[in-house]
Amino acid sequence: MQAGMAGVLCVVGGLAAIASGLAMAATRMKRAQRVHQKSSSKMAAMPEGWGFWFFHGFSAMTLGTDVVRAVFRLAFWTVLGMGLIGVGFRLGW
Repeated sequence: MQAGMAGVLCVVGGLAAIASGLAMAATRMKRAQRVHQKSSSKMAAMPEGWGFWFFHGFSAMTLGTDVVRAVFRLAFWTVLGMGLIGVGFRLGW
């Protein structure tokens, strides 16, 4: 009976890990889009030149790294959750 309860707890913990990973990735993506929109609106008022080029490149690079972080965070928590679910099934659902 104890192994069955531990299995259930592992499966529930795995599902919670996947759900939290999805929530964290969605939050990171919303934040990245908001920051990129804010910097894009400032770029509209800038004159052409090196400053514009640098600001545009920095904004795009920041958006790209935030997207990569969100994807890796989602992948990490999904793999962790799937591992916990696998352990839960081995312990006895």
